[in-house]
Amino acid sequence: LARLESTCWKLVSLKEPDYARLQQMRRRRVACLDPLRDALQADAYRDLRATLGYEVAQVLAAIVEAKAERLRRYSGQALRERQQALEALKDRTCDVFDDFLKQCAGDARTQPGDTPRSAIERLAESDVEAYMNAQFVAARLRGKRFVAIPGDVRHAEDSLRRYKQCVADAAAAKKARNLPEDFFARELDLCEQMIHLLPTKIHHVRTTGGVLEDF
Repeated sequence: LARLESTCWKLVSLKEPDYARLQQMRRRRVACLDPLRDALQADAYRDLRATLGYEVAQVLAAIVEAKAERLRRYSGQALRERQQALEALKDRTCDVFDDFLKQCAGDARTQPGDTPRSAIERLAESDVEAYMNAQFVAARLRGKRFVAIPGDVRHAEDSLRRYKQCVADAAAAKKARNLPEDFFARELDLCEQMIHLLPTKIHHVRTTGGVLEDF
């Protein structure tokens, strides 16, 4: 029933032009699914928890992106309050994505006697795209910094690590499966760009004590 209600809100929101109403519909979807996801702790419910987690994380990511686009409307204390709220919401979104990845990896865990393989290689082919997308979106979100802290590069380092993992997982997935050459091509191109750019940015902030701009 919770998933059905979430689907109804999703369908209604597709043509909703009003920002406030659209965000409220997204929040209702999260309110429908997240308590259920959090309650599913046993291994027997791992697959359902992963399914709910992916949907919740996608909705939360959409809320973050929509709110981020409107920050320029504010200044002073109103801006700072919204930045702090967005930073917390971003972290929550990444945590849900990470839980989804954890459930997928657990669901694909190696059985006794199996040849050791990475999580991406053990996943069912139908789950690979969602797994890769979660990796990529989480990497992008970790790179966003709504509350700047001089000299702090932890979020950038985490983002860089995730981008590298995306590239490694995509290579492993293509090697293990009959995936097309253009699988995840646009996202991988962005990953490669960030892997090239971030080390220089991180080094600059470390040596100057400055603020790492959002990327």
